[in-house]
Amino acid sequence: MDNQAILTLQVYSKNIFFNHPYQLKYTGDKIVMYKLKQGVQIFRFQVLIRIMTLIKWIIKFENKQPKFIGFTIKIKKKFKTFISKDPDQLIKLKNLLSCRCSFGNFDELYTVKSDISRGSSGSVKKIQCKSTGNELAVKYINNKDLTPLNYSIIEQEIAVMNKVKGFDYFVQIQDVYQDDQQYLIIMNYLDGYSLSHYLENNKKMNKTFSLFQIFSIMKRLFEALIKLSELEIIHRDIKPQNLVLAEEDDFTSLTIIDFGFATFTNINRYLLYKCGTPGYAAPEVLNSQCTYYSFSCDVFSSGCLLYQLLFHELPFKGDTIEQLVHNNRICQFNLDLDKCDAFSNNIISLLKSLLEKKISDRIQLKNAYDQFSILYDLYKQRYDTEDCHDSSPLVNRLPNFDTQIGRIFEQNTTRESRQSLSNCTQIISK
Repeated sequence: MDNQAILTLQVYSKNIFFNHPYQLKYTGDKIVMYKLKQGVQIFRFQVLIRIMTLIKWIIKFENKQPKFIGFTIKIKKKFKTFISKDPDQLIKLKNLLSCRCSFGNFDELYTVKSDISRGSSGSVKKIQCKSTGNELAVKYINNKDLTPLNYSIIEQEIAVMNKVKGFDYFVQIQDVYQDDQQYLIIMNYLDGYSLSHYLENNKKMNKTFSLFQIFSIMKRLFEALIKLSELEIIHRDIKPQNLVLAEEDDFTSLTIIDFGFATFTNINRYLLYKCGTPGYAAPEVLNSQCTYYSFSCDVFSSGCLLYQLLFHELPFKGDTIEQLVHNNRICQFNLDLDKCDAFSNNIISLLKSLLEKKISDRIQLKNAYDQFSILYDLYKQRYDTEDCHDSSPLVNRLPNFDTQIGRIFEQNTTRESRQSLSNCTQIISK
């Protein structure tokens, strides 16, 4: 990275008798400190900026508002303290370092309110910013006895979250903190529930998702997956627990969370090869011989989700976790003809194309999105014009509706996606 300074400011080392002036230069990948002696810069040390780099801010509170007056940074296993006469420059430095290294003042700035959930790599809690009152979320990741691989996985998760910053399809990272026991990833708080909550609630209430709700979910999900593919990211853990509504009961606000298993595709080798959740993972991810796979694995996981939304159960079953993983790996499942009869042939064909075992036979990401968009638009039109509500079957078997779907699919899908659908005419048992 270019060593040209992005930010330069004067600070003072805090000593017992007097304070030595230093010039701090931040270059984007490191902090370089020069001691100032009679106007001459004398290089003293530099600190590489990584997530494991810890900076503790020295803060004074005035009317409950934080005023930054200095910082402490770890240098060769010792902490060295610097103060500044320019709090605005310190805030600029903090903003530049945000999500690139770890800060150490979590308890001073935030109050923990309640538990939210436990994800693949840590627990999540609701917090409140003491100065603004804003509600946020924090993910705790244990940092005790971490191996170099574990550190790399944490850094990769944060790097992925930085990459998706600014897109509302994904939970947004705000800051990273660190204490003696854990890393703390600060994120925006989502007001709605996860899809797993709605699935469990529907089961208790003997309710089902309307098809309009289902295609709202799937269209939004595939919009997010296309954005991930543009950013060269695979999530690798698409499931109801990791899909949360930003706004309560608004399925068009579906948001992907928990990037603990996510990876970039433009790297020489994955940090993890076999990962994800049994019952949702693509066969190629569970295959121990596979060392590289594509965005298609998220397509398969989305197919498992669609199956669950339609039939209220997972496609893969097993009396033990080993049997479940085995059936998932070999893609062994059956579609009950009586259950399938409740839906149009095109919907079932699309489901089958998502759940193809071979990547070459599986529908491509963009084609799947196009078809879910068609279904969403059709059902939205019916939803807007018919006397429907969310708990109704929602024009699932209206006269001539299958014919309409088939006609529009034929007009709007590519030859490749039509071929993929035509290949999926038998009950899958592979």
